[in-house]
Amino acid sequence: MKKLLWTISLGAMAVLHAETNATMLLNGNEKALLVDKNRFYVKVVDEVTGGCLPKPEQLKRSMEQALKNDGFEVVKKRDFLTPEVYISTLGFRSNRMCVVDFSVSILFPIIAEVPNAQNVPSGNRTIVTYSYDIGRHIFHYQRYRMQQTLNKYVKTYGDKIYMQIAKAKDDIFAKFPEMREEIERKRQSAKVSK
Repeated sequence: MKKLLWTISLGAMAVLHAETNATMLLNGNEKALLVDKNRFYVKVVDEVTGGCLPKPEQLKRSMEQALKNDGFEVVKKRDFLTPEVYISTLGFRSNRMCVVDFSVSILFPIIAEVPNAQNVPSGNRTIVTYSYDIGRHIFHYQRYRMQQTLNKYVKTYGDKIYMQIAKAKDDIFAKFPEMREEIERKRQSAKVSK
């Protein structure tokens, strides 16, 4: 547990670059890592067979639209630091019924402690991709209803991303009001540099 908190703490320091990050993270748990997320790339991994998900690109478009409707920026091309909304679908058809495991997470880089590392050039820390789980659901519907059902649920998960980030901001900004100004300065700086 201590190593996990230390790893997450380092990630927050790398992402937010603030002196109070270690304390902020310990008081806000891993949701503190979401506080500065406002720009996303959406990726869908389709591993559904049997015609159960004939148009997986609709999931990508639905998620992008849900994020835009909630005030987030969506990019068409991902760079390393841009968080990725990762939609995973895995399923199959049995007769006229389909079963699909559907999950959504946000992937983004953090700095992690690598104890006893010998191949890390800069010491015992490295950058790893952190997966923040938004949710998972297993669907069991008739084949003709599966695409429509997943399109509907992907919008729900987009709103869930907004709610989790808003809740994280409320919690963290209440404890660390100076973080609000710092994140806003970074946001403005990023807009100017585009």
